[in-house]
Amino acid sequence: MARMWLLAAALTVASPGPSLSPAEAAAAGKQAVALLTAYAQSADPETRALAAAAWGEIGNTTAIPALKKALRDKNIGVLIAAAGSLHRLGDDEAAAQALTAIIRKRTTASASPEQVMRRLARDQARAKAIAALSEFGGEEAVELFEEMLRDPSEAVREATSLALARMGLDEFGNPFIEAAHSKDEAVRSTAVRALGEIGLAEYFAVVRDAMADASALVRLEAAGALASFKGREAAAALELAMQDEDARVRAKALAGLSRFMDLDSLETLRTIRNEAKTPE
Repeated sequence: MARMWLLAAALTVASPGPSLSPAEAAAAGKQAVALLTAYAQSADPETRALAAAAWGEIGNTTAIPALKKALRDKNIGVLIAAAGSLHRLGDDEAAAQALTAIIRKRTTASASPEQVMRRLARDQARAKAIAALSEFGGEEAVELFEEMLRDPSEAVREATSLALARMGLDEFGNPFIEAAHSKDEAVRSTAVRALGEIGLAEYFAVVRDAMADASALVRLEAAGALASFKGREAAAALELAMQDEDARVRAKALAGLSRFMDLDSLETLRTIRNEAKTPE
């Protein structure tokens, strides 16, 4: 519950509603800053990560020193969230260095089950750091990613391909578009999910059209991917997806729509809340 209040407070400051007066918005801002400062010291890493991410949503540059301190957090999730907020606040250097250090930190192969699990966890962390660094852009990131395309880890190579596509390199994005039209539903569903992770506007139409796929698996991935695109078109596609014959697709579309902050989506959510006959 506390984490939900944390996010709500941050979003209130970042996008104060039309019903708030300037004085009320200022009071909410002070309350949110105090809340975030407290939660940044939490023993729970998930709470610290949420606090670090929320600073970027608010856009308060006074948080930069605290976020740089969070780059030394032992939890990778906190570090990545802090790096993302620093990027949003226009301070890339320290964040890029921290992410690069994670990406380059390979673990040696071993037959020991414990070390295998440790290597898998490390590679997943490296993949998340690659995704975060792709938001920064720049030649140095591209050079690093070109190196990571040859990494022994499949998870790292896949994350790198997505990152390069996200940075606008068509040669990495085009294969996912082609795969989205494969005869194999598993290939189509994987490609649609990847296009959502890339999140570039030029891929929206492919993901939207996948909502008409005969396969419920593909439509499920499409409903999840649509939430990655911003704007009324994406929200309208999700609203349409909530009429899908498959309950899983409808639930995924509803979850995606809840991430949109526009008033039209809010009205749709209120209608669903009032008319739905099941707790879910």
